Amino acid sequence: MKAGRWLLVAAYCASFVGLGLCIAALGPALLPLATQSGTTVAGMAPVFVARSAGYLSGSLSGPLFDMPWWDGDGLIAASLVLAGIGAALLPVATAVGSQAVLAAMQGVGMGFLDTGANVMTLQHFRNEGGEPDPASGMALQALHASFAIGAILAPLLVGGGGDRWQWGLLGAALVLSTAALLGLYVGCEASYGGLLVAYCVQAVGLSEPTAADITAAYWGAIAVGRVGGVFMARGLSARFMITCAVALSCLAASGLVVTDTLGLGNTASGGGGAGGAVEVALWVLVPCLGLGFSIIFPSAIALAESFGPLAGWQATAMVIGAAIGEASVPPVVAALFGPTDTAAAAASGSVSGSSLPIAVVACCAGIVLFLWAEISAGTRVAGRRSKTKGLPAATSEAPGSDDDEEGAATPGAGLSAGEVELAPSQGGSAAGDAGSAAGDAAGQGAPAPGPAAEPSITGASV
Repeated sequence: MKAGRWLLVAAYCASFVGLGLCIAALGPALLPLATQSGTTVAGMAPVFVARSAGYLSGSLSGPLFDMPWWDGDGLIAASLVLAGIGAALLPVATAVGSQAVLAAMQGVGMGFLDTGANVMTLQHFRNEGGEPDPASGMALQALHASFAIGAILAPLLVGGGGDRWQWGLLGAALVLSTAALLGLYVGCEASYGGLLVAYCVQAVGLSEPTAADITAAYWGAIAVGRVGGVFMARGLSARFMITCAVALSCLAASGLVVTDTLGLGNTASGGGGAGGAVEVALWVLVPCLGLGFSIIFPSAIALAESFGPLAGWQATAMVIGAAIGEASVPPVVAALFGPTDTAAAAASGSVSGSSLPIAVVACCAGIVLFLWAEISAGTRVAGRRSKTKGLPAATSEAPGSDDDEEGAATPGAGLSAGEVELAPSQGGSAAGDAGSAAGDAAGQGAPAPGPAAEPSITGASV
């Protein structure tokens, strides 16, 4: 037991490093955030007020850790998730209002963590009689020393100018938002596929063979969509593909909720089962949901890669996010699924499993949120990358840009066929002037015009 409690203290200390990092990071990030939102330092006051109010609210959570039906360590984990979401989305917020909301979310998580870790440390260091263990003082000192370490790291990681801010927090926001998107998607896909038979039988009133066929259609649509994605990726961007996939998923999930709401009332009242209309709707909407889900995972990773090369640890973090979602979302959806006893459901006047479509819609809404965060963070990362290279932001995304750069050293490179044909019609003097200018440049040892001068040459020849 003593060894186990010190392992828990080590976990609390690690979380307090993050707590110190988050609290101290707002100061070094203040100027970039103000520039990003188009306001002054004084205009950032609502962000500080919102975070302080959130911190105060979260600090009032102490009594929850004394209640026997709450898992204190689970509450601390939830507070870390809440603070992490606020910290991940704050760098991509472009308005003071949205920054204040995210700062308040982060503050609630931090206040919850601060109170909870202290309370749980004291609880773990009590003797059997409830008396405090002398080692509790050491544990608390270690806890708050970890906070100081995080506070020291904050200005080193976040400060030092806009470049470090962009490459640090924006890069982390890109990875975390992609990981959260994948976690919700994988968890939702597994939850719906695992509970679809039970939903069709218990909630809709279909036979088990029919329910199995609909489930097979769901997974078959996912397989067809992924095979089709191989060919679509040749001509379509990852951003376009994932946007269409998420839109189709949201439409199909919304249709399932409408079908559930309008069609299951007859089932609950014994009005002859779900009927042909509900079954037909399921045969249409469930495969559509599978098609929408099919290409989200590869498209999300390809989208992140399109903003800049992904390192191995970044890809690992994204896959870990997917694994966490697969492990955590299905139990929650199953718990909300409703009573598995059909007779009990009929006696209570409710329909077992009718919460499943609502859970899918909720997951789709979360996917939309994190897709927006991924695109926002990735666009800013790509912009910073292009600025560092001295190129316009659009250059890195222009088709065939590599070929243009390779041909820039060749005279006339970058000119379209029409421009080459029009050049002689400008008159011999224009051609002669261009030739004499090139000869003078060569005679003086001047370097040949590089790619940066190419647009002006193109403009002069037209």
